[in-house]
Amino acid sequence: MYKRLKLFLFALAVLPGFIFAQTVHQLDEGTDVLKAAIDAAVSGDIIELVTDGGSYLSTEQINIDKSLIIRGHADLINKPVIKYTGASGPNTLFQIGGNPRVEFRNLDIDGNGDGGPVTNILRLDNADFVAEDTTMEVVIDDCKILVSVIIR
Repeated sequence: MYKRLKLFLFALAVLPGFIFAQTVHQLDEGTDVLKAAIDAAVSGDIIELVTDGGSYLSTEQINIDKSLIIRGHADLINKPVIKYTGASGPNTLFQIGGNPRVEFRNLDIDGNGDGGPVTNILRLDNADFVAEDTTMEVVIDDCKILVSVIIR
């Protein structure tokens, strides 16, 4: 009995690292590659943009409903740039729904896209979730966000 308990405790201590290991998806610059990587990722993954000063162009809104880290690679001299380039500006570039933890790190996010400025760089929307413990956490660290400002 004692040996079984000891083996069970060892499995609890060691196996979660193998079962819940984060996958790092390294991503070269391109059009709609970020949206595709986010859609394909599972909660807990890291999406790492690896092109020095690279342009990660999006032709449509990017929806995030799972916990992710989206970051520029630490060794880059120039931060990767996420930019909207569609035919007309979307309402929101990144829309986060549900109760995930999303981190944006070491990035430039350009809301003045070639297709016109976006209304919102980031929209947090957990309206569909009514549980009392529903929370959302967004971390923005070492990022520059560019937007148009109209003064009237």
